[in-house]
Amino acid sequence: TSRALPLLFIAQFKDMEEKETESVKKNVREAILNLYGRQLSNGGITYWPGDGYENEWVTSYAGSFLVLAKEKGYDVNSGVLTRWKNYQRSAAQNWRANARGSRRYAYYQSDFSQAYRLYTLALSGAPELGAMNRMTCRCRRAGVWRQLMPCPVRRRRRASLSLTP
Repeated sequence: TSRALPLLFIAQFKDMEEKETESVKKNVREAILNLYGRQLSNGGITYWPGDGYENEWVTSYAGSFLVLAKEKGYDVNSGVLTRWKNYQRSAAQNWRANARGSRRYAYYQSDFSQAYRLYTLALSGAPELGAMNRMTCRCRRAGVWRQLMPCPVRRRRRASLSLTP
């Protein structure tokens, strides 16, 4: 996915010949098919093919790639996207911040994962507003920068700017 994501935008920065354009399309389609094989029945996406458990960050990253690929005109299976959105929505609604303690990395990583999840849901046209509001309240207490990503996507530019110092 990391190799294919920039390919979605390469034509904006570079004039490409037909052969190169076809190669880009082929690589993007292969990445899409690879993700289909890594999606679990619950909608989450695994880090490695064959893993039996989803990875929260990979699920968000892969889902954002699929959403952007669809926007760029690639054929993306609607069932895959629906299962992904359902997983993301459920994870967003059930998210609880880790208690701050000796595992400082896990504490902040939880916030980042939730912010990225909310961003990807908004990007897909399915914002989870209740979870966004909970995250906004949390970030007012803990620092706002992690919350700013989803606001412009949900057309709340003024709200996102009001959160900045």
